[in-house]
Amino acid sequence: MLSIIKIGHAFLPLPMDYPLERIAFTMHDSNVTTVVTTRDVEQSLQSMSSKIKVSALNTTKIFGEEVVILRVSHQAEVLTDELACPNIILPSNTAYVMYTSGSTGKPKGVSVPQNAVSNLAYAQIYLWDLNENDIIGQFASIGFDATISEIFTALISGATLAIFSEKERLGHEFISAINKMQINTITLPPSVLNIYGPDDMPKLQKVVTAGEACTVSTAMKWTSGTNIRFFNAYGPTETTVCATCYEFNVSPDNEEVNQELPIGKAIPGAYVCLLDDFQQPVPPDVIGEIYVGGKGLSNGYIGHAKHFNEKKFIQNPFCSSEMLLYKTGDHAFQDSDGNITFVGRLDDMVKIRGQRVDLAEIENILIQHPKVEIAVVVVNKCKKSNEVFIAAYVAPTFIYLSELKEYLVKVLPRYMIPTFISKLEKDQFPLTLSGKIDRKALERDESVHERDPVSSVSKSHLNETQLAISKLWCKVLNMDESMVYTFHRQSSFSELGGNSLQLVLLQRAFQDDLGINLSFTDIGTADTIEEFADVVKRRQDANRKQGYNQHINDEALRKMIIEDSILQDHEVPHHARRGSVQFQHFRSFHHKSDMKYPKNVLISGVTGFLGAYLLTEILEQTNAHVCCMVRETTEARGLGRIRENMRRYNLWKFEYSQRIAVVISDLSQPKLGVAPDIYKELTQVVDAVVMNAAQMNFNTGYEDHRTANVQSTKEFISFAMTGVQKRIFTTSSLGVFLFPKADDPPQMVYYEDDFLDDPLQIAGGYGRSKWASEKLILQALDYLPGGAIFRPARISGCSTDGYGPKNDLFASTILGMKRLGCYPDMDFPYDLTPVDYVAKAMIEIVVKICNDKFKHEKIYHLFNQHTMPFNKLFDGMGLQGYPLQEWRQKLLKAPEENKELIPLTPFFMSPFWDRSPTWPIFDTSNTDSMISDSTKRILRPSSELLKVYKNYFEA
Repeated sequence: MLSIIKIGHAFLPLPMDYPLERIAFTMHDSNVTTVVTTRDVEQSLQSMSSKIKVSALNTTKIFGEEVVILRVSHQAEVLTDELACPNIILPSNTAYVMYTSGSTGKPKGVSVPQNAVSNLAYAQIYLWDLNENDIIGQFASIGFDATISEIFTALISGATLAIFSEKERLGHEFISAINKMQINTITLPPSVLNIYGPDDMPKLQKVVTAGEACTVSTAMKWTSGTNIRFFNAYGPTETTVCATCYEFNVSPDNEEVNQELPIGKAIPGAYVCLLDDFQQPVPPDVIGEIYVGGKGLSNGYIGHAKHFNEKKFIQNPFCSSEMLLYKTGDHAFQDSDGNITFVGRLDDMVKIRGQRVDLAEIENILIQHPKVEIAVVVVNKCKKSNEVFIAAYVAPTFIYLSELKEYLVKVLPRYMIPTFISKLEKDQFPLTLSGKIDRKALERDESVHERDPVSSVSKSHLNETQLAISKLWCKVLNMDESMVYTFHRQSSFSELGGNSLQLVLLQRAFQDDLGINLSFTDIGTADTIEEFADVVKRRQDANRKQGYNQHINDEALRKMIIEDSILQDHEVPHHARRGSVQFQHFRSFHHKSDMKYPKNVLISGVTGFLGAYLLTEILEQTNAHVCCMVRETTEARGLGRIRENMRRYNLWKFEYSQRIAVVISDLSQPKLGVAPDIYKELTQVVDAVVMNAAQMNFNTGYEDHRTANVQSTKEFISFAMTGVQKRIFTTSSLGVFLFPKADDPPQMVYYEDDFLDDPLQIAGGYGRSKWASEKLILQALDYLPGGAIFRPARISGCSTDGYGPKNDLFASTILGMKRLGCYPDMDFPYDLTPVDYVAKAMIEIVVKICNDKFKHEKIYHLFNQHTMPFNKLFDGMGLQGYPLQEWRQKLLKAPEENKELIPLTPFFMSPFWDRSPTWPIFDTSNTDSMISDSTKRILRPSSELLKVYKNYFEA
């Protein structure tokens, strides 16, 4: 290496244990002219190309180790033409080429200049305080750029470089070698540091970790009670090994031991910044992408990867010179001290069954469990079923998986919980040549599918019904039927990979194979074999009693909903009961001509579709600061989700981040899951509450929506009545009117002050839960200074560009019918109400109610009166219309690949569609009297809007 650099040439390190195919590709791609190697591989390399000169070095064994014998001559030899010295050696000359893994499957060659290597060495010598008394371990494989750091930092500082042989890189030999060579400085990945401890290496004084996320607990293990200095370094190959560094110091603040260590600040000579998608700086604690520039920047990619240079090495937007920045693809945030914390790679975002999943987020949650020391989460594909799963590997092995699952359920949405969790000892994780955990090997691990995901639960004998259910599981999950004998009563359908699509198939299998007609609501409440068996038993008992039991259940359900909808005396604080007297003063004070309200808004549901537009309108129509409730682990992650959601619909503006505060919350918990000190502070400053979050599943019953939609309403009311009295606004639904009674006329008109008396007249659990929620809000408005209930219709995409979800009910209906080739020929009035209209109208009304001292109506319909017949949705698509029952038969025979319609099968089979000819229309007088003419003009005939949406779907 040294001699090659000395004469102005570049070296390309290639480990001899690389596959010959990779070696051949690398040498060809980088235009290698000369290879220096050992005689045992000389012939293999020579056969790759006649254009490459292969020079073999003599080796011999000394004390059992293979070493190279160099002949030293006092007479200078004449250089061959291939290695002739350039006339001028410049600092920008390439020192080495290093190949990194490429997303295309082909490794990418990075050209690193000499001045970048020298900057790296001098920066690390300064940061780590290295000198001639240090002995630095050379642990990394020669094919990875960490070797550049180890070798040149050691030699330039005058330190001793201690080189490990291959067999000394792990295990007892590794410990023995460190102690034998008296190494006091070493760079190791966290996965290796987690295997050993400071007692194993008593001579160590400086530990550097890099290559993987490192937790505070790892740093504490190596520094507590020792004199070891611990550094966490970060840097891609494209920025010459190291771009930032952080030195850990034990302090009382290090309580969150499972949090990740920061990666620190830029090393001397480097320039690091965090930018958003528009290449603008992000504020402190806001997630952005890491960009790196400065003296450590490489010359870029060579060979086949040259075309990536323009995309990855960009002009510095804040500098008029030729300075470039490398776009890392890594996400991080910077704290108030300037330290950067790595969050994850863009590459870690994957889609599992239509949901975006951040694997790094799951790892971070797992590592925060007090018993978990190592956690790796990968996407694993089962060859047999072709199904994709999330698989997690954790250490150590004494962890109870049931305990871990219970922990994950509390902090992660269901779709993010790993299907399989496998326990390994710390030294059982496969490692790459560089010592990092080999994620690719874990992705290919097929044995994970054969393991029992809840092995801590004792297995019990299955009865006849449970065995039959097990066979149905195997059928819909594409598992071998012999697997039924590995199941037990607590085996979980979801943990074996079952999702909503498989639940639909399971419902069909119950009917076809067992002759049992279960509702999707019944199936949706079960997960284990035992629970499914209980559902079957209840259905069979009900059938035997010829519906008598069902009648009792309806009465019990009606009673439950009505009781839930009553605001109890103990739920109204004593001071709030004085109502009108107290709030008359409130109104007179808060409506001075120079005041503009609301000032501080608390809003839920901002990571959803309507929520993105509501947040935009609050920020555009008011000067309010907005407290956004997000179920997340950190505020930075919460803001990242909000920003990503708004960008999805082209709504985000950089200046919004200055007025948004993230409130970590969980609406299923008491006091909305907000930390007590934050909750107390919010009660004193928030003057308007916008309840927009909701559980909405047309296939499940009231009980499934009760906590999210009804109990949370009571919690919001309690919040609104605590501290400063607040106005409260809620997003409900016109579903509270579906459907009219059988003897009501078709297209009956419902006015905004209408209310159905019987909640069971409403179809589905979602509408019933909104009925109860509305009842509670109306009672609360007797005590609060103001507020409103908004009843949107079927919310569709933006009126101008069509932007909206491609997996909601409307989009799935259009795309699914197209795939099916037919549709139900029905002509009930179908409305398309654009999301931009709904959001603008809602916030215009919110602002008026907050700023007017006059009494306003309490309920507002948001409905596009310009409806169209349902069957006209499919005009021009070349589809065949059928009567509803005939179309349903075709749907049941649909191929399972129809991912749009199959999850909606229970909905299309429900009485909802049988009663659709009685679909009502809705009066909007209250809304029309409150909103601007420009907002009214957004509403266009549904047929015109449909063209916009179809263009968007097809784009």
